[in-house]
Amino acid sequence: MSRFRVERTVALPPAEVWRRLTDWPAHGERIPFTRTTVLTPGPNRVGTRFTARTRMGRFGFDDPMEIVRFEPPGPEGRTGVCGLEKHGRVVRGRAVFEVTGTGPGSRVVWREELRLRGVPAALDPVLAAVGRVVFGRALDGLLGNGTAVGYGVRPLGPSGASPSRPARRTPGGPVMQRRLRPVELDFVTSAPTRLVFTTELTAPPAAVYRSLAVEVGSWSAWFRAVRSATPTRDGTGRTILLTGGGRMEETIMAAEPDSRYVYRIDTINAPGVTALMEEWALSPTSTGGTRVRWTMATAGNIPYTLVLRLARPGFTVSFRDAMRQLDRRLTPARRPSPGTGR
Repeated sequence: MSRFRVERTVALPPAEVWRRLTDWPAHGERIPFTRTTVLTPGPNRVGTRFTARTRMGRFGFDDPMEIVRFEPPGPEGRTGVCGLEKHGRVVRGRAVFEVTGTGPGSRVVWREELRLRGVPAALDPVLAAVGRVVFGRALDGLLGNGTAVGYGVRPLGPSGASPSRPARRTPGGPVMQRRLRPVELDFVTSAPTRLVFTTELTAPPAAVYRSLAVEVGSWSAWFRAVRSATPTRDGTGRTILLTGGGRMEETIMAAEPDSRYVYRIDTINAPGVTALMEEWALSPTSTGGTRVRWTMATAGNIPYTLVLRLARPGFTVSFRDAMRQLDRRLTPARRPSPGTGR
């Protein structure tokens, strides 16, 4: 279990701090690659459920949460406490934040305990380091209109004790469309970070290639992350809109019928990334189906790279789900052979 603790002291009254911290959709605006959706009607209370959907490019995972403790700050300096339980397939654990009045301002303490599916316990310190950066920036963004008078970000040891080690305060905020480095085809194999996923489909390579490269508009029918995909520049580019609010402008770098489809992301509204290219490689299986290999080749700053590697299990789930949906779309249900029953 990875543990970390983030602290902030701001010149805002406890009631206003509490209101900002329990505005769950606002959290999604401050955490990279994430959008938060509240699933139960308001107001906030024990039992309120919401989901943070994290996406990098087309792949992502859900982080469903439920409020298990909800005690707003009260008179006579009573500390407000909110407890959350995480029940996702990829992310599990709990979070607790406290809001305490400090004269004219407030002190916030946010604690997280996380377990990321597929990430060994040996990497818990790395996960904690990423969490400190991500949640520190989120708090800075949520409380940004208050005048910060103190801050601290502290990792927690196995016992929950926090060493005294303040961290640099980094401002947060929404990310605008950013132009990436115009890499060439060799970046697929030379990129500093490469995530490779494979699976096999029943559909033949020609049908899979057609869905990927020719019927571009069909992506939203089988890829849950894609809201729309539109060819541009006479078919040499694409505009991709994602369900979480992401937008990418792309250039097609290679289109080899039935075998290979590569595109470069030219602009994206996501932080940290400096270059990104994706390759879909197709090959026939012995049964007439398709072996699909998807490669995400990318470069970016240290927080982006760490989050990307730690989120690999979530990408695996998302990739397999998309491929299952595509295979169902391309492989109609077969009628039973005579004498086999219904």
